[in-house]
Amino acid sequence: MLDDGAWKIVADVAGYETTANPDGGALDSNPYAVLGGADGFVVADAGGNDLLGVDADNVVSTVAVFPDVMVDAPVFLGLDAGAKIPMQSVPTTVTMGSDGAYYVGLLTGFPFPAGAASIYKVVAGQEPEVFAEGFTNVSDIAFDDDGNLWVLEIAANSLLAEAPAGGLTRVNADGTRDVVVSEGLVMPTGVAIGPDGNVYITNCGVCPGGGAVLRMTEVEPVAVPPATGDYTLTPMMGAMVGVFGLTLVFGGALMIRRRFITP
Repeated sequence: MLDDGAWKIVADVAGYETTANPDGGALDSNPYAVLGGADGFVVADAGGNDLLGVDADNVVSTVAVFPDVMVDAPVFLGLDAGAKIPMQSVPTTVTMGSDGAYYVGLLTGFPFPAGAASIYKVVAGQEPEVFAEGFTNVSDIAFDDDGNLWVLEIAANSLLAEAPAGGLTRVNADGTRDVVVSEGLVMPTGVAIGPDGNVYITNCGVCPGGGAVLRMTEVEPVAVPPATGDYTLTPMMGAMVGVFGLTLVFGGALMIRRRFITP
């Protein structure tokens, strides 16, 4: 958006997918996360399964491609025992570490198997490498000032679970990790570290009129009360959450694209 409030197209990511198709799969583009820099910006294209760069002249290029992974086919597909199907990577978030590398979180695609999502470290000109693994459906990541990586999962138990439950994990700078929140997060979509050092979470990001931003004021692993069955965060629930170190900051909805909730 320009200073006068007008919009200007600076990069045609979908057009680049059409002409370059970096992952070689079906044409699909969903530029889900953008990270700015001094010489342009990068885009995590969840549809294209890649990380794209856009330079100061608005020229799009491929920074990294995240390949499909063969996983066990769900029983309900009715395939032969032991059958494998391709799972797309679906990158949903990108941030930069203190080392200057990009870190990209993967939601994964259908069938959303538990433990199949990873965080990749990406250095321009090199093949991406796994930085942290064993997650399920990553929706956002953020570094704090101590070099810890906070990993938010829209569903820590799989989007195909009967009751998907979000989670927040801290990958510490020494490589250890702590599950910080394991209950009460319903379809959380965003996490950020504020200038006050607190952690902010967008909760219930797919709930029209029911979304909220939570502030977490405790740094030790905690659990918040389970959300209601209708997945709506009410003011009373916000007050309950505050008792456990999370505060309801303000309400608002953040819709997530259909690709992430259907195969």
